[in-house]
Amino acid sequence: MKFFIQTRSVFKDYRYLGSKAVDDSWLQKYDRCTSFEHPTIIAESDDSGWRVFLGGLPSSRLDKVSTPIRYSLIFSNTEHSDSGKNCLQPILHLINLWIQAIEDPTGSAYAEVTRIVDGLYAKDEIERLFETLKNQNIEAESVNDVPLPDTGIGRLLESIGDTYAEVTFESNIFSLLPNHCIYKALTNKSDFLAVCESIILGKYKEQLKNIAALYLNFIDEEKDLEGLELLYYDKYKYDFIIILKNVANPNAMNRIPKKKARQSQQKEKLPTIQETRQQSQNPIQKMQIKTKIILGVVFVMIVLIVVKRLIV
Repeated sequence: MKFFIQTRSVFKDYRYLGSKAVDDSWLQKYDRCTSFEHPTIIAESDDSGWRVFLGGLPSSRLDKVSTPIRYSLIFSNTEHSDSGKNCLQPILHLINLWIQAIEDPTGSAYAEVTRIVDGLYAKDEIERLFETLKNQNIEAESVNDVPLPDTGIGRLLESIGDTYAEVTFESNIFSLLPNHCIYKALTNKSDFLAVCESIILGKYKEQLKNIAALYLNFIDEEKDLEGLELLYYDKYKYDFIIILKNVANPNAMNRIPKKKARQSQQKEKLPTIQETRQQSQNPIQKMQIKTKIILGVVFVMIVLIVVKRLIV
């Protein structure tokens, strides 16, 4: 299993740590739905393997303007096998903690996530790494050529420790998930964690070829799902569960059927989340624009009438 860490130093900007190139191109399909620098959870599985991204994790370190420094973590494996079992419960525990921390940034889970992240590297290790880059005048694009401390999964497991309670759940979601998007509240996360477990271990992989579990910070409530590109098979191949901050009925099994690939060659351009919000939140601005257009037309007509009379 591969494990990558992205963070920054006090003065140098964000980049991945490690001596190997990091392929995060698979995240591009979500860039209209979330800000990766802020709390984000993405887990997906397909024939090529499985991947998990945890974004926006807090640390106690501060940058040069006293802004808290964040961490992003990527876990990935090219095969579904029992080789991930030793890491499964710690990773699920971290995902579970991060959901709780997103729900309550003042709670104990947030403090625990910060402790785990701080335990990955000492402050002087991070600063020494980035200082080496500065002294050698190495460009940001060449960071992967620099020898770095061990970034293996062992550091994370050691930082998490072994005193946590294992995440356990029972779920019938796998009979409901195929060909659907399921959305639930942050407070009702057992089904979400069940899908994460299935993604990492490859459970139900014969029945569920492409599945995902998502928390995307541009999608806060049910109305944000309207027109979402992830609901179209020709845009997004995964059946998925997504957790939202605001759900009218948090305990219900809310489902939206995935739509089949559209046949027309001229595919409809779906609005972004921001465009949808602007359209729904600015009726007064729309009326002002219409009024200006009407007044402009009236003004032009008056000018034409005056000119016509002067000519006569």
